[in-house]
Amino acid sequence: QTPPMQWWYTYNQQARISRQWGYSFDVNYRVQGFEHLTGVVSAARAGATYLFNEQNRITAGYAWFGQHLQGADRAFLNENRLWQQYQNIQQRKTISTMHRVRVEQRFREFKIPGNKFAQYYSTRFRYMFQAQGALVPWKPKHMGLNWLLADEIFLHAGEGIHQHFFDRNRLIGGVVWRFKPNLELATLYQYTLQYNLLLEKIEHQHTIR
Repeated sequence: QTPPMQWWYTYNQQARISRQWGYSFDVNYRVQGFEHLTGVVSAARAGATYLFNEQNRITAGYAWFGQHLQGADRAFLNENRLWQQYQNIQQRKTISTMHRVRVEQRFREFKIPGNKFAQYYSTRFRYMFQAQGALVPWKPKHMGLNWLLADEIFLHAGEGIHQHFFDRNRLIGGVVWRFKPNLELATLYQYTLQYNLLLEKIEHQHTIR
């Protein structure tokens, strides 16, 4: 893909603090290239979760994204984001499925001609379906090799999108090695079809996770 290859470093945490309440938190840092590891994006996101039951939950929170500017007077193009999501998780014998609907209110900075900056508002809608099942079951039951498939589509509306309501689509597939109930190693391939607003064209991205 172009621009050059990126490395993503991320830490994610989810926890329950009571029967019905929990939280999620993640920090992210992306770099570009192999030699100088130029910063591309920094991000932090946090949310509070309410669990109706083991299958259904809602989460709402805030996220900050900073797009690194190279050779500029300021360090970042800032994005402040509010987000809400609903998750439904089902377990049927050896297959688990997840439906996730997320809505994001995005306040993004753009660099405009004259070395000036403007803030645009847009709303993004995301739907994700994920399924995971046993490929090679072992004993005890919780151990084994699993397959994983997922697809997520992004649509958006608002300022700064040039009337292109399609944002991107992510297709993910791979295998998950489960060594014990709380330890897994996933090897995944992600294909992203994304509309580049600046270049006004569709881009194809290939990612190994």
